[in-house]
Amino acid sequence: LATWQKFDEMPQELWHWYQYRWGICREASPNKGHHALVELESLVPGGIDLVTQNIDGLHRQAGSDTTRLCEIHGRIDEMRCDERVEGACLYGLDLNDPANLEKARATVVKTPKPAKNEKNERLPKCAKCGVRQRPKILWFDECYNEALYRSKTALEATKQCDVLLIIGTQLTTGLPSRMVQTAQESGATMIRMDPLVDLADPKSAGMLHVQAKSGEALPKIVSELRALLKEPLIAPIAKLDKAAAIPAGSPAAGSKSMSASKATLRSSSSPKLPPLASASSSKPTGNGQLSTPPSSPPKTPPKSPAGSSSSRSSVSGSAASRTSLKAAAAMTLKQEVPRASSVSGRSGGSTRPSASAAKVTTKISHGPSKSNSTPMAFFVYGTLRPDDDSGAAWTKTFCEGLNAESATLSGASMYIDGSYAAVSLEQTRCSVRGVLLSVPQSAAAAKLFAEKLAEADSIEGYPSLYDRTIVTVRIASGASRQA
Repeated sequence: LATWQKFDEMPQELWHWYQYRWGICREASPNKGHHALVELESLVPGGIDLVTQNIDGLHRQAGSDTTRLCEIHGRIDEMRCDERVEGACLYGLDLNDPANLEKARATVVKTPKPAKNEKNERLPKCAKCGVRQRPKILWFDECYNEALYRSKTALEATKQCDVLLIIGTQLTTGLPSRMVQTAQESGATMIRMDPLVDLADPKSAGMLHVQAKSGEALPKIVSELRALLKEPLIAPIAKLDKAAAIPAGSPAAGSKSMSASKATLRSSSSPKLPPLASASSSKPTGNGQLSTPPSSPPKTPPKSPAGSSSSRSSVSGSAASRTSLKAAAAMTLKQEVPRASSVSGRSGGSTRPSASAAKVTTKISHGPSKSNSTPMAFFVYGTLRPDDDSGAAWTKTFCEGLNAESATLSGASMYIDGSYAAVSLEQTRCSVRGVLLSVPQSAAAAKLFAEKLAEADSIEGYPSLYDRTIVTVRIASGASRQA
């Protein structure tokens, strides 16, 4: 029924059907997901562009910024002249020509309220040209256009975005699929939120996944973001348990006994914040690193933080001067709970061509395991990741013989100084995404781990450039592992 051809064959009957649907939509109200997106507009510097496939108008009703809203499949509460009918106001008009935008939009009017008795429904006619009206809805046998559906605006906004948030759509229609392709080509981070996650689906490639209903997950994300923006720009260093250092005499310690950290650890009077497992952070190098700057400056100079404020909001969304967060919502916003990303997910800076991206680490608050043995695993977040595509010569060799699982390190931030990356353990809600590389159990496990650790130390420049400690990471299944 949702085609122009069918409407042209039986316009009166189809009009009854759409008025029936309009009557149902009139009873609907925005849910918590709609309201969370409205709040997100004020939290993201520069605001967000919202691209929706919904035709119910609930985003407008929730208070979304209509100047940044692209309703690419139209609205059921609006009607217009039928440009394919001879004599209509828009007949023969190019609806993608900027010169015709205002003329086309001027023909859009509100749909009358559904009649209480369906027998009284009459197909309206245009007051200006007398030709039949039609719902302002994009049908399956029609093409997107800028005048009525703002399709060009949606694609242009996608080209400029840092993050593409995909909510509840299966990406089966043309424009949303093109938006994903555009975001992939521009290097934007893509996050897909849906109750159903199929990692084998080719359309899921290169995305982070939140298996959740938007009405449940979006308010939590907004709440965590609001709290994160209140943190200092440079969060206080976490107070490491000295017992978390790799014990002297263990295969990992080599001939030297090492302290918990080469950096001077600053204790803070503020309480440790609970971690947000689904967040990640990439920040300019500053005080509170576990790394020592290289003796020679990097080839790419570090970027200065935007603004002079000490809050995190002063740098949020500044990457590549792009501040738009895109949301492609589906026919209905649903509600759900976050799930860890697949191994293919990237952390900030993980594709930079630097060796400074891996370290032996687990959770700051836990210390050693009950057996007091060194965990034979590495948490890697850069060129030592098996999915790194920077072309580093050592990636493949280092990962050989190790088991890989996606993992998240909570209470940590990634700092990037030019092409040098380092993770700092801090009192923060941020997390760093990476990969847990573990040594398979065997009689030769200790020997393999010692060899891999020595290799990592050589690549990373330990101890002159980086330090290491034992931390706890969370893998995709939700279980905790030491590394």
